[in-house]
Amino acid sequence: MGRPPEAEDPKYLAVLLNNRAQCFIMLCRETHGEDAAIGREARTYAMRANMDTAKAIEVAAKPRKTDPTSGKAYYRRGCAVLGMAPSASRAKEAIACLETALTGELSSQLI
Repeated sequence: MGRPPEAEDPKYLAVLLNNRAQCFIMLCRETHGEDAAIGREARTYAMRANMDTAKAIEVAAKPRKTDPTSGKAYYRRGCAVLGMAPSASRAKEAIACLETALTGELSSQLI
C-alpha cells in the first residue's frame, strides 16, 4: 500500500504539519494548566509544535504554490513559542509570528 497522490502536494503536507502542531499546542496547554512554571512535558509539546510549524512554513514557501506567510502556521508558531520556557527573545519571536499572522506580511524580525 503506497502513499496517496495528495501526500506529494506541499500544501497537503503543510496542512498535516499545521494540524499536528495544533494537537501539540493543545497538549501543552492541557499539561501546563494554571501552573506558574512551565514543566518539562509542556515544553516538549511546545517544542514539537514549533518544529512542525517551522516545517509547514518551509514546505509551503518552497514551490511558491502556497502563501509563504500562512497565517495559521505563523499563529500556531507564535503560540508554540509562547509555550516554551519564557525569555525575552522568545517573546519577541512570538510577537513577530503573531504580527505576521495578523498582517500577512513577513515581520522584519523573522527575516
